[in-house]
Amino acid sequence: MDKNELLNYLLNQQKRTKVATKLEKTLRNQKNVEADMKKKWNGTIYASIIVATLLRIMYYPYNNYMMFTTFLYVLGIGLFLLRRNKVQVCANKVSETEQLLKNEMSKPEYLEGLHNFPVKFYDFDSTYRLYNLVSESRANTLQEAFNLLELQLNAEYQNHLAEQNLKASEAAERNTRVSAITSVITAYNTSKKK
Repeated sequence: MDKNELLNYLLNQQKRTKVATKLEKTLRNQKNVEADMKKKWNGTIYASIIVATLLRIMYYPYNNYMMFTTFLYVLGIGLFLLRRNKVQVCANKVSETEQLLKNEMSKPEYLEGLHNFPVKFYDFDSTYRLYNLVSESRANTLQEAFNLLELQLNAEYQNHLAEQNLKASEAAERNTRVSAITSVITAYNTSKKK
């Protein structure tokens, strides 16, 4: 394949994978929203029900807090039901998007593009990067482009790991500094008492 044929081939691969990649990103975002929604208001729900139950038990004979405990129960149960409805809506959106993605990935045009193309790079972003590598003459063949992209992805992963290690060491350094300051204050207060 010459350069123009290779660029056209990669453009076709981009067109084939564009919708599926968009659906994958949408699905990932929807799953994150669903996971966040499942955690939402947990503290408020549990706290309102626990406080209402404790007040009901402790002050049952006096009926002083009857309206307040009823309000807390209604608040906790109402938030629980509201959250459950929102989680159900999110779950329905996720299942719809999963079905759309499954349908898109089962189309003959999409499956045809997988022929002699690594699954790892069969998405819009990777084909776009492969296209840029070839168009910038950094790779002359598809195999060279795959190898270059593999190296780039590996370098990005290594940079990500280095950033995580840097953040971890910065956190450890902060903790050490706080510990040292605490030790100095403790030593000062101990010597002051004698």
